[in-house]
Amino acid sequence: MQLIKMVLSNFQGIKSFTFEPNGNAVNVYGTNAAGKTTLYNAYTWLLFDKASTGEKGFSPKTKDSQGNDIHYLDHSVEGIFKREDGSIVTFKKVLHENWQKVRGSIEETFSGHKTEYYKDNIPMLKCDYDSHLAVLFTPMQAQILTQPLYFPETMSWQERRQLLLEVCGTVKDEDVIELNLDKLGDLPSTLLMPGTTDRFYTVDEYRKITAVQCKEINDKITAIPNRIDEAKRAMPDITGINPDVVQASIKAILDEKAALETEKATANNSTAKQAITKEIADLQISNIQNKANYLRSGDSSQGAERARIATMEAALPEHTKKRFDCTLRISVLQSKLETAKKLRENYDAEYKELYHTEWQPKAEFTDTVCPTCGQAIPADTIEAARRKHADAEENERAAFNLNKSSRLESIKNTVTEKCSKAIIADLEKEIAEEQDMLEQIDGCITSLMQTIKEANDNLPKATEWEQTEEFATYTAQLAELQTKLNNEDDSTAEQRKAIQSEIDNAQARLDEQNDRLYKLQTAKTQQARIEELDKEQKQLAKQHGRLQKGLYLCEEFVRLKVSMLDNLINSRFETVKFKLFEDQINGGLKECCEVMVPGESGLVEFRSANNAARICAGLEIINTLSNYWGISLPVFVDNAESVVNLQPIASQVIRLVVSEQDRELRTEVA
Repeated sequence: MQLIKMVLSNFQGIKSFTFEPNGNAVNVYGTNAAGKTTLYNAYTWLLFDKASTGEKGFSPKTKDSQGNDIHYLDHSVEGIFKREDGSIVTFKKVLHENWQKVRGSIEETFSGHKTEYYKDNIPMLKCDYDSHLAVLFTPMQAQILTQPLYFPETMSWQERRQLLLEVCGTVKDEDVIELNLDKLGDLPSTLLMPGTTDRFYTVDEYRKITAVQCKEINDKITAIPNRIDEAKRAMPDITGINPDVVQASIKAILDEKAALETEKATANNSTAKQAITKEIADLQISNIQNKANYLRSGDSSQGAERARIATMEAALPEHTKKRFDCTLRISVLQSKLETAKKLRENYDAEYKELYHTEWQPKAEFTDTVCPTCGQAIPADTIEAARRKHADAEENERAAFNLNKSSRLESIKNTVTEKCSKAIIADLEKEIAEEQDMLEQIDGCITSLMQTIKEANDNLPKATEWEQTEEFATYTAQLAELQTKLNNEDDSTAEQRKAIQSEIDNAQARLDEQNDRLYKLQTAKTQQARIEELDKEQKQLAKQHGRLQKGLYLCEEFVRLKVSMLDNLINSRFETVKFKLFEDQINGGLKECCEVMVPGESGLVEFRSANNAARICAGLEIINTLSNYWGISLPVFVDNAESVVNLQPIASQVIRLVVSEQDRELRTEVA
């Protein structure tokens, strides 16, 4: 597609300009700020709604010397193009300002912008305008094929790489392996998923999984020497300790200690001591029986009076239970009364608030302007809307009143059912009756307890057992026996002390032998731990070597695939080349997509090349992609004066050249 003519009106400071390349390659001359880039911006804004510079928040509006927008202007670009089949197509965009008068004000207020779209002078919506352009090219294709620096500089490397693979094709993994069986013969078995026979990891998946596994194994291998060193430091010195001698010594000492414990127990339980202890127990039992007999003989003389007291005491629990039941009923009734009063208070407040609530009409209908397009609404439409608004308000008023009446009636019914004055009065009456009954029960209990107290106070007092002569005799006999027992203990104390000294000595020797045995067991445990760590280290090293072999096969595969992919892609370009992978310090490869252009000493990265080399590389890329897509669009080359020999391409080229003597834009056919 070729640009025949482009007309600018009030576009970024250009009041009016007609550019007519008539499908030819054209040079546009002008000094700085003469409008060359503005011409370029008009072209890109027309086709894909962006500035050629990539400026954010781009606006085609004209500004004054203070940088403020000049209002009440229409800003437009019209482009006439010749398609490959010779047909002519015209696209046009016009940016308007919307101004409206607010009711009650005589001044207009700015309310936004509106863009009009035309194809072949036919007005249409933006979506239809974009659809017509999409028939010819996508927005991405338009940016790539009209701007030499867009593909190599503006696009992300992931987008560049994806597009190159789409254009040039890719290399299948199976083909890489098949053509390099001598180097990659073991790769399929390496990529086989564990537990399967026909499912394989991709090379990238395997590399990611193996990288994680290698790191984990490396961390473990690195930690093992420290763990072995810790085990060695924890191993006690067992020089000169014989395990058989230690076990025999422990057994002998345990037998000796058991014999001493038996001897000590025998000393504590001599025959004389046992006899005295039995005599004390018999005397204590006899005292208990004598006391019981004494108490029974005293009870018989007071039996009738105690029976009367017992009968009165038996009646107390029944009165206490009645009092508890009465108290519980009062508590329940008081809770019901409090709830009913609270409910009535709440319902009264709700009823009063609802009774005085009135319906509030909405704001008066005032919409006279369409909020979407900003145009005035016809009078008949406004009147119909007002009637509809009034009918809706009347319906809302009736619904509000009906709902209010229903809610008021519901509150009345609820109050009657749950908390009416009659219900509250009945509850208060029941509470009063129960409180009277509680007073009667309390009177009965008080009277009964007083009678019981008086009866107990009038009972004849009996002599306590401990005050009798029989108990005094018992006390003297018990004291005599206790003295004999204490004397017997003193006679065996020295014997027990000597035996305990021998037991302590045996225990000390046993502790010493147990300490030696613990050292032997600890040394054995730590030695087993060291051997286990050595075995684990060898297994991890073997596993790490197997994983490294798999990684090497993957890296070799990637290198071979990269070589084949580089050849496949770079064969589509004459001088421009692409670096699709970057060598890493660890020997691996990292995906990238750097554009490489010819320099004085070989290929250099696009960002490091001079401006002329960058422009020529961009044009070569445009030419290749234009051939692939079958789409040709006019290409604008800014700062073209820096390029002596411009890369020839099939598309129409419009060179923007800085020319100090040209104060106004001047064009000539190249």
